[in-house]
Amino acid sequence: MKRLRAVHDFNFPDAASMAMVRRAGGRSKLTPEQRETMGKVKVKPGDFCDDLPAVVKRAALRRDPPWIEEVDVAAKPPKKKATKKGGV
Repeated sequence: MKRLRAVHDFNFPDAASMAMVRRAGGRSKLTPEQRETMGKVKVKPGDFCDDLPAVVKRAALRRDPPWIEEVDVAAKPPKKKATKKGGV
């Protein structure tokens, strides 16, 4: 399974704030009051950030060096259960 992992620390708008930015027509068209109320998600290097909006994902991948990377995360194998060897 592929996941997105941050290589650089950055922040991005949460889902509700991203919808507000789209309705306004871009971040530059927000009023100062709207910018103050924007919710942001802070990401540190090594954190998984699978909830990135598509616009932010494209911008983070275009950076030089990229701020995020796609990594393969293997599923954990099931734990082995101990069984009784003797009959009842």
